[in-house]
Amino acid sequence: MRSIDDALVTGRRGLRTRPGTLLLGPTGARLWADYLDERPGFAGAIDLVHKLNIPLLFTVSGVELPAPWDARWRPSRLTVSAVSPGGVELVEDKFVTWDDCAVSRQLWTNRGADPVALRLDVDRSWIGADGFGSRPVERHGFTVVALVRSSEPALWDGLTIQPGAQLDVVVAAALGLAETDTRDDLAGRLDGVLAVPANGATIPADHEAAPATPAAAPADGATIPAHDTTAPANGATIPANHDAALAYGATTPAHGAAAPATPAAAPADGTTVPTNGTATRPAGDPADPAAGGDGRAAAAGRSPAPVSSHPVIHRQEQSYQRWFDPVPSFSCSDALLTRTWAYRWFLLRHNLAVPGIGGLPDALFYEGRAHKMTKTPWHPAGWEFSKLIPLSSPMHLLEARWHPDPSLGTGLWRTLRAAQGDDGLYRSRTVAGEFHAYANFLGWASYQYALVHRDADGAAAMRDSLAAQVRGERAKLATGGDELPIETEHILTGKEYQPSYWAFHDYPADPRDRSGYTPLKRVDRAIYHYLNARGVAGLTRLLGGDTSGDTGGDGPAAEFDALADAVAADVLAKQWDGAPGFFYDLHHRTDEKAMVRNVVGFYPYWAGIVGADHLPGFEAALRLFGTGAPLPSTAPDSPVYSATGDWRGVFVKGRNGCSWNGPTWPYTNSVVIDGVGATSRRFGHRYDAAFGRLLRSYALLHFQQRDGRTPYLVEHYNSETGEAISDEVDYLHSFVIDLLVRYVAGLEAGPGAVTVDPLDIGLTWFELRGVRVAGHTVDIAFDAQRGLRVSLDGVEAAVAPGLAPLTVALT
Repeated sequence: MRSIDDALVTGRRGLRTRPGTLLLGPTGARLWADYLDERPGFAGAIDLVHKLNIPLLFTVSGVELPAPWDARWRPSRLTVSAVSPGGVELVEDKFVTWDDCAVSRQLWTNRGADPVALRLDVDRSWIGADGFGSRPVERHGFTVVALVRSSEPALWDGLTIQPGAQLDVVVAAALGLAETDTRDDLAGRLDGVLAVPANGATIPADHEAAPATPAAAPADGATIPAHDTTAPANGATIPANHDAALAYGATTPAHGAAAPATPAAAPADGTTVPTNGTATRPAGDPADPAAGGDGRAAAAGRSPAPVSSHPVIHRQEQSYQRWFDPVPSFSCSDALLTRTWAYRWFLLRHNLAVPGIGGLPDALFYEGRAHKMTKTPWHPAGWEFSKLIPLSSPMHLLEARWHPDPSLGTGLWRTLRAAQGDDGLYRSRTVAGEFHAYANFLGWASYQYALVHRDADGAAAMRDSLAAQVRGERAKLATGGDELPIETEHILTGKEYQPSYWAFHDYPADPRDRSGYTPLKRVDRAIYHYLNARGVAGLTRLLGGDTSGDTGGDGPAAEFDALADAVAADVLAKQWDGAPGFFYDLHHRTDEKAMVRNVVGFYPYWAGIVGADHLPGFEAALRLFGTGAPLPSTAPDSPVYSATGDWRGVFVKGRNGCSWNGPTWPYTNSVVIDGVGATSRRFGHRYDAAFGRLLRSYALLHFQQRDGRTPYLVEHYNSETGEAISDEVDYLHSFVIDLLVRYVAGLEAGPGAVTVDPLDIGLTWFELRGVRVAGHTVDIAFDAQRGLRVSLDGVEAAVAPGLAPLTVALT
């Protein structure tokens, strides 16, 4: 993928619930900003490893810069500008590096009549006059350390800018933990951040930072996955560039009229940010026939980004982009889907973390770097997503498998194994705490990951770990005389307050009333159990540990195939009701159906265990759940349905609630849309159009006000209007990359071959290039004139005149 910045550049992004704030795209292995205030430098709510709400790292004072500031958001950096009433202008680029440095390049121009004095300020309650400080965080058992440095040391005491002069300065703070990082480590990182050639020339890409391979291992020996950066978060330092001088000018003439670039302007390369409809092309794009191209619009991010003239910014652009360089390129005749592809890859990079300490020793993807917590400095309270949550980890594996770097998944596998209890269950963890053992489909997702990354390190160890989970959940949960797991706590499937738990007692006025609560044999739990058993069996065969065939036999996979068959039989026999044509949760003792059509009733279609006799019910359910912004978590015919998340007027977990009685969640949208695609394929592509409608509706939820332009995915939405009713921006508990690869481009990875069988969703053309599968490169392209074409390792391997199934052996 070329230039993620070009693919997603947009205007201001800020929290819906905190007007005036600014969002930052780049994140470090440990460091990120929840939001920034309209102040020079880094002030707002800043986090390290977990949610901390550090209010200030540094700022530059001396000039009042009134709101509103202009802002230009890019994945790699945020550009802001402001002007004082007296004519002092600031243009600032700010970003976080992967090795946890908060960097601000500030260009001050005094166009007023009077001199102004600027001063570098820090929070002196924990950072000293020498720029170094530390502060313990008792609840997490670690101590934050920071070192602040300016390219102009005199800024600490104050620098004066005369009328008509400029100050070009870079200020940076390196953050770490006292348990893993020394002051020298932090200083080494700052050396790397602030170093520029003596003449101020742009640093070539091949002289920038380290290659995108694991540079060093944390103290515990875990490997850091390949990233876009220079150093891991464990305290290994970036070598100082001793040949480079910190050659920033202090105060230079402003050359009279040269105003700084206004961040709110269009991108410098002249590209148009697409919204919806057909794809647009920048002037001179090689896809433009007038420019000698092939007539198809560029893939997301293919057009080059304008090169920054400042070496510190240029280095960040190059370093950040390095993670995206090997990502497959996807583009199609629907610009909304093309832009969604780019945003979903940003979400993966944004939520990638390597805490490297305590209960999180290796890599993982956070469910989000936002949260349901207060903003109290240093003392947030509530629920945070920046930790290991195995409920969402399977979706991270499904998405990350299409990145050619296998360490993204194998690092997560190691983190998961470290969080596995003696009972086989994976628990949610922070560096110092352990929480719920959520339902998940990690067995199935890990098998899918291994189908793409055949040489993934630790696959055999993960197979054994996943087998322990299947056996442990069976022993703990399938206690009702069959193979259907019983869920006693509604929160453990990640779908709290779903009405079926209260269906046997006429639904209370307040769902927190447990007097009418009933444990259930849940459809989602059963399908996860089924898929996990199938996944362990498949992974066993893939690793060469079973030669008894694809199903059954007496080999090691037979145990799990037999269990999957038994679970599927119980789901079909007990949870299906043919009259309304839907799958229902059951009373944990009597097997009586809880007659609530929850969204999980679609899950058996996702698992592929249904037959043709289940299709009329499927079609009726799609119509019933076809709200203005589908798919609601509970059907609108429920007595306690609410699109806005209240339960009979009661909001749980804040003003917008978190009740699965009607709002739309990306979490289940991914699963159900996957199920629609799979069912369509199994039954003659009869639901291709339905899949396309749902996918586009879902894609619109990824953008603020459904504008197709401003990336802003949150946890849940009003299922009738599409309004975002939570504010955990850039939330990652869903999958879409996988849907685009498997159904729009049609690529399915199998044990010995890839199949290409796209769904017809009305596209006039699409292309997916550079996908790595089992050591091979797969390219897929379709247009009406040339049909469907599949290449393997650069050689055309299969063609069809239209959208039709193709199979290519992996030899």
